[in-house]
Amino acid sequence: MATRITITGLKSMFWYFNKTMRIAIQGLHVSERSLENVKKHLSDGNKVVLMPIYKSFADAIIYVYIHMRYNLEAPFIFGNLEDTPDIKLFNMWLKKVGYIYSRRTYKSSVQSRYINSSMLKEIIENNKLTMVF
Repeated sequence: MATRITITGLKSMFWYFNKTMRIAIQGLHVSERSLENVKKHLSDGNKVVLMPIYKSFADAIIYVYIHMRYNLEAPFIFGNLEDTPDIKLFNMWLKKVGYIYSRRTYKSSVQSRYINSSMLKEIIENNKLTMVF
């Protein structure tokens, strides 16, 4: 499955979160000092790999919102295929915001694990910012 980061995908997910999710949650608390630290590392030419604590599938949507809201570069996101719900609208959005489905079960074949690690290594080498769930 091909994935890429498009401004249309980012803006549509940002709009959706802004309009609907703000009503559904009481608040979203963001450490702006930490975001400035990430921005500083990126501006210094360092590569940054974000490894947030995965609580739910909504985390990917929240992170896209935070990156758009605070003007951070959009990262490629490595998510777990088995944990991602199969909803057509979300699949369409996720493809356009750089979400990569990786198979990470214990029963994965050696080939599948090799492909995942090679792909992750290449994405990290070629991009400033990457996120891994």
